[in-house]
Amino acid sequence: MKISVIMPVYNSARYLEQSVQSVIGQTLPDWELICVDDGSTDGSAAILNGLARQDDRIRILNQANAGVTAARHRGVDASSGEYICFLDSDDVLSPDALESLLGAAEEFGAEIVSHGYTKVAAGWELPVDCSAPSAKHSYQVATNPFKDIEHKRIPIVLWGKLFHRELLTGFEWPDIHFSEDLFMTLALSVKSQRVAYTEEKLIYYRQHPESATKTMTAEKLDEIFCSVNLVMDTITPDNRAYRHHIKRYIAKYQLFTLFDGVCGQPALEERFLQRFAASGRIALADFSPLRALRLWLSIHGYKRTQLGLRSIIRYLKV
Repeated sequence: MKISVIMPVYNSARYLEQSVQSVIGQTLPDWELICVDDGSTDGSAAILNGLARQDDRIRILNQANAGVTAARHRGVDASSGEYICFLDSDDVLSPDALESLLGAAEEFGAEIVSHGYTKVAAGWELPVDCSAPSAKHSYQVATNPFKDIEHKRIPIVLWGKLFHRELLTGFEWPDIHFSEDLFMTLALSVKSQRVAYTEEKLIYYRQHPESATKTMTAEKLDEIFCSVNLVMDTITPDNRAYRHHIKRYIAKYQLFTLFDGVCGQPALEERFLQRFAASGRIALADFSPLRALRLWLSIHGYKRTQLGLRSIIRYLKV
């Protein structure tokens, strides 16, 4: 078996069939799809069972609700593929995605192969007359994958990649349910010897109000900081050369985006500042000057002044 596709499923009935059909329609036939139903209550289980009857490469596992990380972990443990690909149950693979990723992994001897994604609306559907591309995408080997992550040439998302099975053998999965991609992508990249990537888009990433990333809570905020702490704890003396790029990425695209999102919500903003001060892993110096200034003003109580910087930062994109 070449590729095991791991799909955690939780109340995805509206999008589930389209997602599974995008795997069934792959130009590469040598795959298995392991769907882990994480305690769905909306009819997802019935849809999965019906799809599994249509194709014996689909396997269904059931568990009480334990979160996406536990579901992925269980799926990997049950899989047999040489390579692992994660797919969320509301997203859609382009028809040649698996063939293209496998080709790059074998050509470059890469343990991770990354690709881009296209954002689509909740009601989007893959056109029925969409013909499969030729699987001739352009890949390159990352000389410093963390620099490419910092500059977003390699997305942080776990589902935008193909992983060699050996990377996940013995891997310590985090006990977190939100922002797990941050830790896992960076930790697996630290463990990897070679990463290949293309910025071409091989998956359709669905945007909808039910997405876990659309609303912030205190618990989710805490888990983001937990992920940040776990990432920084994985950096050993052997990979300190990557530390700068990792910290810059976390500061700009994780913590500042989080801070910007909770601004104006006093309880969450105060919680952010408390967690930021307590963590100590990321410093103001890791942010661009204007972002660092805005955080400093908020930390020291100058909230009206820091809000005035908000539009300037967004305009200048710094």
